[in-house]
Amino acid sequence: MSNKTAAPPSREVIFQAALDEFSSNGLAGGRVDEISAQAGLNKANLYRIFGSKKKLFEDCVEWAASHLDIGSIEHVSDLENYAVGLARLSLKDDRFLRLFVWAAMEGLSLPGGDNWDKKISNIASELEVTSDRAAMIIFQVITN
Repeated sequence: MSNKTAAPPSREVIFQAALDEFSSNGLAGGRVDEISAQAGLNKANLYRIFGSKKKLFEDCVEWAASHLDIGSIEHVSDLENYAVGLARLSLKDDRFLRLFVWAAMEGLSLPGGDNWDKKISNIASELEVTSDRAAMIIFQVITN
């Protein structure tokens, strides 16, 4: 008889399970016990790995964003291609977009690269609108 224990699931497996749960229910409604069961990991180990449900959610959003191939928003001219990329992604697997909407409601950064303040400033300048309006335009492109 072997005393070997099963290897813990990979982060990829955990994030796939988290994507399923969080894209349907968001951070507040997401159930860690559901994620751990789907990933084949006990809940205590999931907390040991991530520390908290919020950290798991944040890491899942980051992981999901790293799997996107939709470019980045740097200028007004990028908005259309970015929106088309998001639409194609949504048709392929809408869990990513649903997760990003939940993330936006939690106040997390949305996918599309770093330095959103600079991106918003560039677009505001190009469109000759306020930074708040530019941010709203970008948010609408991403979430609609």
